[in-house]
Amino acid sequence: MSVERRLDQIRVNLERGRWILRDLGDDYVAVNIAGFWVYLVKNGRPVWTSRVVVGRTQHKSPVFRADLLYLVFNPTWTVPGGIARAEILPALRKDWDYLRANHMTLLDRDGREVDASSIDLAPGAAFPYVVRQAPGPWNALGRVKFMFPNPYSVYLHDTPSRDLFAREVRTFSHGCIRVEDPLALAERLLAGQTGWDRARIDAVLARGETMTVMLDDPLPVLILYWTAWVNSQGELRFYDDVYGRDAAVLDALAEDLEPAI
Repeated sequence: MSVERRLDQIRVNLERGRWILRDLGDDYVAVNIAGFWVYLVKNGRPVWTSRVVVGRTQHKSPVFRADLLYLVFNPTWTVPGGIARAEILPALRKDWDYLRANHMTLLDRDGREVDASSIDLAPGAAFPYVVRQAPGPWNALGRVKFMFPNPYSVYLHDTPSRDLFAREVRTFSHGCIRVEDPLALAERLLAGQTGWDRARIDAVLARGETMTVMLDDPLPVLILYWTAWVNSQGELRFYDDVYGRDAAVLDALAEDLEPAI
């Protein structure tokens, strides 16, 4: 890449910094989508980091800010309607036993369990049902999820698909952020909260029951997209523009416009 293109990349990310680096506070969680990393920042310094998996190019993780309010240990997974129709329903047409084999149940709008063999699965038929996966090592959300309500229904969570963290480019999710070491993050978020330490977290996980834990002090979460990033040692790092978002910002800067992303 030419020096000129690197300078443009720095300009783009300086502009992104201008959007958010005001009133940021000293404590927050930051995800860099383009770098595939999550950081926990305390007193203005990163104290923990982990690899993450982000959304596929057809299911891009959005950029936004929200407040982390609570954690859920041993979560269930309510499959989003789009995923249920695009992935679960075709699998169910091929194999009636798909739901049971994947620890899933089919529910009607009143929350009552429905026998999949009793419904019309023909292409084009209505599918007014909810698919829910039980807690356990098979669950798509893993052992813990970190909830910060937002209009995108995106959050951080564990995953049973551990092999993906070894990939250099980690764009495999439907938009949510999968964390390689989520229990370490949970331990740090609950540190100082009465009655919570790693031993209690492990005990809750071992029981297998779903438990929601509210944070005494909600924490900002920033889902960001930085293709140039300065690390805690002051070193400049560049990342591939995996979603192709840099060009729109650069064009807007050239036109002296406010970018739309």
